[in-house]
Amino acid sequence: MNTPHDDRSTWWNRGGLALLLLLLSPARAHVIEGVEDDFPLSYYPMFTKQRAKTTRIHHVIGRTSDGEDLLLPGRCFGAGGMNTVRRQIRRWAREKREEEVLDRAVDRLSSCFPDHERVVEVALVRSTYPLSEARNASPTPVGRVTYGAPRTLEVVR
Repeated sequence: MNTPHDDRSTWWNRGGLALLLLLLSPARAHVIEGVEDDFPLSYYPMFTKQRAKTTRIHHVIGRTSDGEDLLLPGRCFGAGGMNTVRRQIRRWAREKREEEVLDRAVDRLSSCFPDHERVVEVALVRSTYPLSEARNASPTPVGRVTYGAPRTLEVVR
Protein backbone atom coordinates (compact mmCIF):
# COMPACT_ATOMS: atom_id res chain seq x y z
CA MET A 1 0.00 0.00 0.00
CA ASN A 2 1.39 3.41 -1.03
CA THR A 3 1.52 6.17 1.52
CA PRO A 4 1.59 9.89 0.66
CA HIS A 5 5.22 9.90 1.75
CA ASP A 6 6.12 7.28 -0.89
CA ASP A 7 4.39 9.33 -3.62
CA ARG A 8 6.34 12.46 -2.69
CA SER A 9 9.62 10.57 -2.62
CA THR A 10 8.90 9.13 -6.06
CA TRP A 11 8.26 12.61 -7.51
CA TRP A 12 11.43 14.00 -5.91
CA ASN A 13 13.46 11.09 -7.28
CA ARG A 14 12.02 11.52 -10.77
CA GLY A 15 12.57 15.29 -10.65
CA GLY A 16 16.15 14.85 -9.49
CA LEU A 17 16.86 12.32 -12.22
CA ALA A 18 15.35 14.61 -14.87
CA LEU A 19 17.47 17.53 -13.66
CA LEU A 20 20.61 15.40 -13.67
CA LEU A 21 19.93 14.21 -17.24
CA LEU A 22 19.28 17.79 -18.35
CA LEU A 23 22.55 19.00 -16.88
CA LEU A 24 24.57 16.17 -18.35
CA SER A 25 22.96 16.21 -21.81
CA PRO A 26 25.63 18.44 -23.44
CA ALA A 27 28.31 15.96 -22.36
CA ARG A 28 26.78 13.32 -24.67
CA ALA A 29 28.75 14.85 -27.54
CA HIS A 30 31.95 13.64 -25.92
CA VAL A 31 30.67 10.10 -25.39
CA ILE A 32 28.42 9.45 -28.40
CA GLU A 33 29.93 11.70 -31.06
CA GLY A 34 33.53 11.21 -29.92
CA VAL A 35 34.35 14.91 -29.78
CA GLU A 36 37.48 15.64 -27.83
CA ASP A 37 38.73 18.92 -26.52
CA ASP A 38 40.32 20.18 -23.32
CA PHE A 39 37.11 21.44 -21.76
CA PRO A 40 34.37 18.86 -21.15
CA LEU A 41 31.59 21.44 -20.71
CA SER A 42 32.26 23.27 -23.97
CA TYR A 43 28.89 22.20 -25.41
CA TYR A 44 26.81 24.12 -22.90
CA PRO A 45 24.95 27.05 -24.50
CA MET A 46 26.85 29.64 -22.46
CA PHE A 47 30.01 28.54 -24.29
CA THR A 48 28.56 27.81 -27.74
CA LYS A 49 25.95 30.56 -28.20
CA GLN A 50 26.93 33.14 -30.79
CA ARG A 51 27.55 36.50 -29.14
CA ALA A 52 26.97 39.95 -30.55
CA LYS A 53 29.99 41.73 -31.98
CA THR A 54 29.42 44.77 -29.74
CA THR A 55 28.19 45.56 -26.26
CA ARG A 56 26.62 48.70 -24.80
CA ILE A 57 27.68 50.14 -21.47
CA HIS A 58 26.12 53.05 -19.61
CA HIS A 59 28.63 55.14 -17.69
CA VAL A 60 29.60 58.66 -16.71
CA ILE A 61 32.55 60.33 -18.36
CA GLY A 62 34.51 63.44 -17.51
CA ARG A 63 35.73 65.59 -20.38
CA THR A 64 38.89 67.63 -20.22
CA SER A 65 39.42 71.05 -21.81
CA ASP A 66 41.30 69.40 -24.69
CA GLY A 67 38.39 67.02 -25.44
CA GLU A 68 39.75 63.87 -23.82
CA ASP A 69 37.13 61.58 -22.26
CA LEU A 70 37.99 60.14 -18.85
CA LEU A 71 36.03 57.23 -17.39
CA LEU A 72 34.89 58.13 -13.89
CA PRO A 73 34.83 55.38 -11.26
CA GLY A 74 31.44 54.11 -10.13
CA ARG A 75 31.99 55.25 -6.55
CA CYS A 76 31.55 58.84 -7.79
CA PHE A 77 27.82 58.40 -8.29
CA GLY A 78 26.56 55.03 -7.09
CA ALA A 79 26.77 52.52 -4.29
CA GLY A 80 28.01 48.96 -4.68
CA GLY A 81 30.31 47.14 -7.05
CA MET A 82 31.01 47.99 -10.67
CA ASN A 83 28.20 45.89 -12.17
CA THR A 84 25.68 47.12 -9.59
CA VAL A 85 26.53 50.73 -10.37
CA ARG A 86 26.30 50.10 -14.13
CA ARG A 87 22.80 48.64 -13.65
CA GLN A 88 21.82 51.66 -11.56
CA ILE A 89 23.10 54.04 -14.22
CA ARG A 90 21.28 52.14 -16.98
CA ARG A 91 18.06 52.29 -14.98
CA TRP A 92 18.50 56.02 -14.27
CA ALA A 93 19.15 56.70 -17.96
CA ARG A 94 16.03 54.75 -18.93
CA GLU A 95 14.02 56.70 -16.33
CA LYS A 96 15.46 60.00 -17.65
CA ARG A 97 17.11 60.81 -14.31
CA GLU A 98 20.42 61.96 -15.82
CA GLU A 99 20.33 65.26 -13.89
CA GLU A 100 20.39 63.31 -10.61
CA VAL A 101 23.34 61.20 -11.75
CA LEU A 102 25.30 64.22 -12.94
CA ASP A 103 24.56 66.10 -9.69
CA ARG A 104 26.00 63.16 -7.73
CA ALA A 105 29.06 62.98 -9.97
CA VAL A 106 29.78 66.71 -9.66
CA ASP A 107 29.29 66.69 -5.87
CA ARG A 108 31.62 63.72 -5.35
CA LEU A 109 34.14 64.29 -8.14
CA SER A 110 36.91 65.86 -6.06
CA SER A 111 36.76 63.16 -3.39
CA CYS A 112 36.56 60.13 -5.68
CA PHE A 113 38.59 60.97 -8.79
CA PRO A 114 42.26 61.82 -8.35
CA ASP A 115 42.52 63.64 -11.70
CA HIS A 116 39.48 65.84 -11.03
CA GLU A 117 41.29 69.14 -11.75
CA ARG A 118 41.40 68.29 -15.47
CA VAL A 119 37.63 67.62 -15.76
CA VAL A 120 35.60 70.55 -17.14
CA GLU A 121 32.30 68.72 -17.76
CA VAL A 122 30.62 65.42 -16.96
CA ALA A 123 28.12 63.51 -19.09
CA LEU A 124 25.99 60.39 -18.80
CA VAL A 125 26.59 58.29 -21.92
CA ARG A 126 25.89 54.91 -23.45
CA SER A 127 28.97 53.71 -25.30
CA THR A 128 29.08 50.85 -27.78
CA TYR A 129 32.29 48.84 -27.64
CA PRO A 130 33.46 46.06 -29.97
CA LEU A 131 33.93 42.83 -28.03
CA SER A 132 37.09 42.17 -30.03
CA GLU A 133 38.68 44.97 -27.96
CA ALA A 134 37.23 43.84 -24.64
CA ARG A 135 40.62 42.82 -23.27
CA ASN A 136 42.22 46.19 -24.02
CA ALA A 137 42.92 48.38 -21.02
CA SER A 138 41.10 51.31 -22.65
CA PRO A 139 39.00 50.19 -25.63
CA THR A 140 37.77 52.79 -28.12
CA PRO A 141 33.98 53.07 -28.41
CA VAL A 142 32.49 52.71 -31.89
CA GLY A 143 29.43 54.73 -30.91
CA ARG A 144 28.26 56.96 -28.11
CA VAL A 145 24.88 58.40 -27.10
CA THR A 146 24.75 61.24 -24.56
CA TYR A 147 21.76 61.44 -22.23
CA GLY A 148 20.62 64.98 -21.56
CA ALA A 149 22.98 67.92 -21.57
CA PRO A 150 26.50 67.46 -20.23
CA ARG A 151 27.09 69.30 -16.96
CA THR A 152 29.77 71.98 -17.16
CA LEU A 153 31.75 72.33 -13.97
CA GLU A 154 32.33 75.69 -12.34
CA VAL A 155 36.00 76.53 -12.13
CA VAL A 156 36.99 77.40 -8.59
CA ARG A 157 40.09 79.58 -8.44
